[in-house]
Amino acid sequence: MESMSSGSHQRESSSGARYEPTVVYMMAEWMRARGVNLDGVPGPWQARQRPLSRPGRQSMQVIPIVTNEHAVVAVDSVERAAEVAGLLNLCGVHDLNPIPNLVPPVDDAVPEQPDSL
Repeated sequence: MESMSSGSHQRESSSGARYEPTVVYMMAEWMRARGVNLDGVPGPWQARQRPLSRPGRQSMQVIPIVTNEHAVVAVDSVERAAEVAGLLNLCGVHDLNPIPNLVPPVDDAVPEQPDSL
């Protein structure tokens, strides 16, 4: 989960960095607040739960995931899994092509201001 300007966060875990799709969560919340029901939107993405062999974070017995049978995205709650699956389906996303260790580009579109005299 990296910088706020890129719309995501990055936090460290015992297995390395974990990506938190903050912008996706915000989009789902925005749509829900406007009356869009994301639960059960038909499409390839489904909210599921992967059982854990021993309790995980916050003593959870499962990992909530979103999957289209080709890609799997772990999320922080069962509710968020349903929202993210519905949002991906509503937006017509059929597959994800993640880029490992993606870093936002340096914004060089804004020209430098000349020094004042």
